[in-house]
Amino acid sequence: MPNFNTILLAILISLLFTNCKQSSKEILKIESVQKANTDTTDTNTIKIAFGSCNDETKTQAYWNDIRQESPDQWIWLGDNIYADTDDMSEMKAQYDKQNSHTEYINFKKLTPINGTWDDHDYGKNDAGKEFKQKDASAELFLDFLDIPDKDIRRKRKGIYGQSTIKKGDITVNMYYLDTRYFRDKLKGKGGKYKAENEGTVLGEEQWQWLTEALSKSKADVNIIASSIQVIAAQHGWEKWNNFPSERTKLFDLMSSLGLSNPIIISGDRHLAEISSIVHNEVNLYDITSSSLNKPINDNNRVEANNRRVNNTSLFTGSNYGIIEISKKDNNLNILAEVKSAFGQREISVLIE
Repeated sequence: MPNFNTILLAILISLLFTNCKQSSKEILKIESVQKANTDTTDTNTIKIAFGSCNDETKTQAYWNDIRQESPDQWIWLGDNIYADTDDMSEMKAQYDKQNSHTEYINFKKLTPINGTWDDHDYGKNDAGKEFKQKDASAELFLDFLDIPDKDIRRKRKGIYGQSTIKKGDITVNMYYLDTRYFRDKLKGKGGKYKAENEGTVLGEEQWQWLTEALSKSKADVNIIASSIQVIAAQHGWEKWNNFPSERTKLFDLMSSLGLSNPIIISGDRHLAEISSIVHNEVNLYDITSSSLNKPINDNNRVEANNRRVNNTSLFTGSNYGIIEISKKDNNLNILAEVKSAFGQREISVLIE
C-alpha cells in the first residue's frame, strides 16, 4: 500500500501535467489567432484577377495558382469556353464541362466571379449582332456566372453589367461590356479586318447605360472589361479600332467625366501585353491577358503596337492578369501585372 508521500507526489505530478496541458492549449489558441490575423487580407488592398481564352477540354491546374493570389474578384474576359455552335444543348454541355473541373470548383468556393463573353462562348467566331442564337446563348452565359434571376441582366438584351467592391476605404467599380450582342458586321476577314467600319460596337442602349454608370461613379478605380483590345490598333484582328469612331467615343467618355483611374482590361488575342494612350490629357491603360490554356507559345512573336508601354514586351505563354490596388497614408497605388504558372511575373506596370 503506497505511503502518504507517494500519494501526495502522484497528486502533484497529476496537477502539474493537467496545468501544462491547459497552458499548451491556451498557447496554441493564441498562436492560431495571431496566424489568422497575419493571414487576413489587408483591408486597404483590393486584388482583381482576370483572364480569357479557356478551353474547357484542357487541364486547368492554373486555378490553383490564381487561388494563391487570394483575389477579391475574378473577371472572365471572354472565350470562357470554346463552343462555336448554335446548338444550345451542346453549349450547355460545354459549360457543364468547365464547371466540372475540380480546380475551378475549388476556386469558385473562395472567389466571387463575374465578367463578359467573347465570340467562341457567344457561339460563332468573330460574330456580332447577326448571330441568331444570341438570346439563348446569353441565358446560358448568365447561368454560368450564377447571375441571380432578379439581376437586371436577366431582364434586358445583352449581358453587360456592373459590380462594385468596397474594402476598407477603397472602392472599385467594374463594368463588363458586351462587344458581341449589338456589334455591327466587320469588313474584311480575320487578320486583315479593316479599320473603316461605320456602325456600333456597343449599341445605343449599352452606350446609354455605360455613360450613366460612369457619370455616377465615385470609385477610386474604374475597371472597364472589354473582351477585345481597345488601345492596341495596328494588328489586323478584332479590336475596337475596327470601328474608329466608337473607339474615340469610348476614349472621350472615359476622359471627360473626371473618372478616378480608368483602366481597361481585355483578352481575345492569345497573348498578353499592356498598352497605354494619353487622351485629352488623361492616361488610359489596357491590360490584355490571354490565354489561360490556349497560348501561342511563340517566343519569337513580333507584333507592332506603338501603344505598348515602354520597356515591356509581348508574352505568349499561358497567363492571367492581376490588378492590385492599395492605399497607404491616403496615397493610392495601382500595380498591373501579367503572370504565368506559379505566379511568375511576366509583365509589370505601375499605373499612374
